[in-house]
Amino acid sequence: MPSFNLFSQAITSTLEPRVEINIVDSIGYDLNKFGEEYALEMSTWSNEKIDWFNTTFCYQRGHFTIPEKPIQDYVEEH
Repeated sequence: MPSFNLFSQAITSTLEPRVEINIVDSIGYDLNKFGEEYALEMSTWSNEKIDWFNTTFCYQRGHFTIPEKPIQDYVEEH
């Protein structure tokens, strides 16, 4: 007989097996490999490119900005 928690949800002692999903087959590439490769690339960025990335793609929680023009690629000035 199951017990019940504070929210009247039945708690049983048996665990149902989790469904295994092969992410690589599902989306076509390995997210961990992509993340590792991108992290290596990002480690070589200049401070100016890091600032561009942060101002272009990173927002504070609760803030939403709609760009007035399309996002421009980062171009290094030499």
